[in-house]
Amino acid sequence: MKSLKQAVQRDEPAMFREGTSGLAKRIAAEEAAEEPAYDSKGEEAEVDRLVGLLETGFLAVAADGELADEEIENMGANFASWLGGQLAPAQLATLLDGFAEALETDGLEGRLAALAELLDDASRRTAFNFACVLVACDGDIADAELGVLGDIAEVFAIPEEEAQDRFQRIAKQVAEVTRR
Repeated sequence: MKSLKQAVQRDEPAMFREGTSGLAKRIAAEEAAEEPAYDSKGEEAEVDRLVGLLETGFLAVAADGELADEEIENMGANFASWLGGQLAPAQLATLLDGFAEALETDGLEGRLAALAELLDDASRRTAFNFACVLVACDGDIADAELGVLGDIAEVFAIPEEEAQDRFQRIAKQVAEVTRR
């Protein structure tokens, strides 16, 4: 796998382009309206929650063992969108490298278990939605990515039917945005 830091820093402007990142922001807003507000016990807890959401998306996209330039650009745009543009490219590169190292060290099962422990029920569903957005963004949904989405849903205690409905709704929205 190429260095994520190099890939992200190589094409900084493309990471923040419009497109599917607006969809990610809209889906996050819809989720916030549907679910009770997150009761943070401090800024550190909120940062941990956000990092957990982002790592969940990363795990889904990294499922096939390779990250194409387009996938990295989409992740960057969506991460920045979900954070309200508050993530500099260097910070994103550091974050992605950390996710890759943790995945290599702990494996997928270990990372998902840690994320399930970190995130509350509403945040797990938001993280699952974010992972769905990232998987659907490039229009080439690999079986490995679908498999990881299933693993995420199972570990996050999201019923299979609900997970499928969420993915289908999000994939349809992504397809509508990318056809424009």
